[in-house]
Amino acid sequence: MTNTIQKKIKAKRLEILFQESHTSLLFPPVLAISMAYVFREQLTITSMIAWLSIFLLVTGIRLYSAHIFVHSENASSNLEYWFSWHIFGVIISGIIWGGFILFLAKSADSTYLTLVAICAAGLCAGAAVVYSFSFLSYVMFTIPVLTPIGIFLVAQEYPTVNALGYFNFLFLITMIIISWRLNKITTHSLYLQLENQELLTALETEKRQVIGTNKRLEADIKSRIQTEARLLYEKKIAEDISEELKIISTHDSLTGINNRRRFDEVLHDEWHRASRLSNPLSLIMCDIDKFKEYNDTYGHLEGDKCLTRIAHLIEDSARRAGDMAARFGGEEFTIILPDTGHEQAKEIAEQIRMAIEDLALPHSSSSVTNIITASFGVCTKAPRKNASPETLVECADKAMYLAKKQGRNKVVSHQNVSEE
Repeated sequence: MTNTIQKKIKAKRLEILFQESHTSLLFPPVLAISMAYVFREQLTITSMIAWLSIFLLVTGIRLYSAHIFVHSENASSNLEYWFSWHIFGVIISGIIWGGFILFLAKSADSTYLTLVAICAAGLCAGAAVVYSFSFLSYVMFTIPVLTPIGIFLVAQEYPTVNALGYFNFLFLITMIIISWRLNKITTHSLYLQLENQELLTALETEKRQVIGTNKRLEADIKSRIQTEARLLYEKKIAEDISEELKIISTHDSLTGINNRRRFDEVLHDEWHRASRLSNPLSLIMCDIDKFKEYNDTYGHLEGDKCLTRIAHLIEDSARRAGDMAARFGGEEFTIILPDTGHEQAKEIAEQIRMAIEDLALPHSSSSVTNIITASFGVCTKAPRKNASPETLVECADKAMYLAKKQGRNKVVSHQNVSEE
């Protein structure tokens, strides 16, 4: 962060502190009067009037100084003076509040001590927001407010009162840490704002210089700008088309899940990874039973809806990282299950089969049952180096064929743990 930026941040921070004084300094008098009223039986009229007078005088002076700063044309040229005046006002306010709270704690009976401590804590919590742009201001305000009452409470002979005092100091430390973090956030925010302003100013200056120096080439510049805009637009169109083509090339247009091409790519990669790591690789193949009859009975639009629902159900079943569901073709779907043993793959297939049954999609023309069902083939292999991933597909396809042959709506597996 350059010295120029630091100076600008300091000026902006001071400007915010003084500008917010008009609102932030109006609430404490209300709180002061309210506390004086609540504790009127604990204090004498003279002491309350004296304290309120001092408090209101200091608050008025701070408001007046904020007014002068905001309306002064050369205030930014003497930042150290104004910041010192601000800190001085904060310290005096903190001492006045701290003295008043300590006076209340000494005058109040034990039933009022907790209320006094809560008032002090609430005052400091509110100050954390008001002084979020100046960590030093918050520390200079909070320590005079909470330290005297904390020492007073710890020095008492009652354990419960002592605990309240320790809590007071714990709250003080916590609020200082919170204020420090708030200050870091607000300072960083100011830094980003000023940096953006500088960048915009630099760009604007450069723009004026270019225009002033190259007026004779104005027509050419406009032409180049138009050309560049057109190229950027065409580039964006090309990127969008490329992205769409990528999605189209790897996803099924009807169901939205992975397509056969993506399936082949992933199967190839997982096969060689399983071969390298000597891990099992399982494949589930699924075929919707009597789907041609379903299309003939309910129409292709309903058939498409059925395929989409089942595709999403199958995709949701591929929960682990690495699992991949795809539409293999027509009404056939596949799930690649890396690092998955034979029994676990069978269990997943059975869960999907039952979930399809639970959808209870009507299929009045099915010879299996009166709802949509599916047949599953499961195969697990531990690939060898020179083996082809097509053997896994053939194996799962044979198992699925057996499931159909055995009456459909079931899971048939063909375990083969090694491939020569």
